[in-house]
Amino acid sequence: MWRIWTYSCRVFKAHIFCRENNLSKREIDTGDQVWIDRIDAFFRHTSLLPPDGDPTEYAAAFEAVYPEPRHRRQYIDDAISKGTPCFGHRVLGSLIAARKVDCVFTTNFDPLVEESAGSANALLPTANQARPTVAAIDSGERAMRCLNESDWPLVAKLHGDYQSIAIKNTGAELERQDERMRHVLVEASKRFGMVFVGYSGRDASVMEALTEVLREPAPFPNGLYWVTSSASRLLPAVTEFLEHAHLAGVDVAVVECKTFDELAGDVIKQVDLPQVLMEHVMQGRAAPRLVPVNLPNSEAR
Repeated sequence: MWRIWTYSCRVFKAHIFCRENNLSKREIDTGDQVWIDRIDAFFRHTSLLPPDGDPTEYAAAFEAVYPEPRHRRQYIDDAISKGTPCFGHRVLGSLIAARKVDCVFTTNFDPLVEESAGSANALLPTANQARPTVAAIDSGERAMRCLNESDWPLVAKLHGDYQSIAIKNTGAELERQDERMRHVLVEASKRFGMVFVGYSGRDASVMEALTEVLREPAPFPNGLYWVTSSASRLLPAVTEFLEHAHLAGVDVAVVECKTFDELAGDVIKQVDLPQVLMEHVMQGRAAPRLVPVNLPNSEAR
């Protein structure tokens, strides 16, 4: 997710750079380091966007390029249409279908989690299937029902679904979290442990809800694990939250892992899945980079 955020932010900044300098988008290459440095240098000397690395930089750039909500939804819809489930999605979907994961909260708009769970469930007998309830910010009642009835699994989309009218991706939108979804997040955090994967912690509303959990008698009873590509990249808000969680008696760990697929590969080694799901997961593995070869064996002359 960090790389996705970085790439999207770079694209938005390139749009603004072209607009401010009367350039055509065809004239620049956002993958060229020369252009990247030139664009970054331009924004360092302007006040058009927050400073590089600021938690609000992405939201501000997105809103500057697409000021109308319907245009933001169209951009997201177009981007999602190109997405396909990765190995990590296969693993997560299989864990959901096997009832190894009760609840998934995501800030993504795409349907890849629920689609992966659907593909995994289709391989199981009907009586053994665990189809998740999917709830976005405009369908908070579904999430509340799952919570009140302990009807897991649940996939809750904190920023909305790509098909929703209500989505959150700009500064003003991210400052407010739907009250019902916030309640579900807090209550789930009081019942389960939680693993954060690829989440930056840039949303004040989400971080406030998580901090609220720490005031409960037994927050995150099964631990709190923050997975990141590098511990040095954690935002101050995340570091502060983890410190407070530790002081509150929560079992806290920062786990460094480069990619979601790599994490999924490590997790699947520790979990027992039905054979049909394990085969489904293994079919999604990337081709190995290292393969055994037979070295030539001959006597020296």
